[in-house]
Amino acid sequence: MDIERLVRDKLISLLQNGFDCTQEVQLRTVSGHNVRCDVLGIPRNEEFSGCCLAFECKRPSQEWHYAPWSRAIKQASDNVGADVTDQRFPDAGTVTAAFLFPAPMIVPRGSTQQANDLIRDGFEEAVAGMFHLALMFRVGKAGTTSLGKERQLSLVLGPNEIWNARNGFTKNGYDLLLSGRPIGSSNRK
Repeated sequence: MDIERLVRDKLISLLQNGFDCTQEVQLRTVSGHNVRCDVLGIPRNEEFSGCCLAFECKRPSQEWHYAPWSRAIKQASDNVGADVTDQRFPDAGTVTAAFLFPAPMIVPRGSTQQANDLIRDGFEEAVAGMFHLALMFRVGKAGTTSLGKERQLSLVLGPNEIWNARNGFTKNGYDLLLSGRPIGSSNRK
């Protein structure tokens, strides 16, 4: 039974205005391992041609604490820089960034908004710190935020929103995905 199928389907419906998406895409990591990302998104915005975004879809339980988030971030980080080897995408290139969905859209301390339901038992700061560190490896969060009565999808790297369903890519998206910043401590770009 594919328990993540509904999560993948929901993500694809939220991305449909800005990306061409396919489920279960084969990749070859920088270290030479074959892996599969849950969803591959190729931006329709021509300015971002050559970018591929990988998404890891998780079905978090009520017990998601520090360890499951760290494992999920590690899994997503393996996709960054990986070559798309799936025969359905012969010219896709490499994965520019990876995102976890659904991920906690953590609000700043002191905000009147409520913290996301995906974080339990006071782990908000630890998980926020993990995602901030994950920015160095181009791993981010994909989650919904409120816009009036609507909920819209946002893609966030560290504290920076790089894309949202309403406005598309932001200047931060251009800077973080296309500027040639190194990934982690490596020279990969």
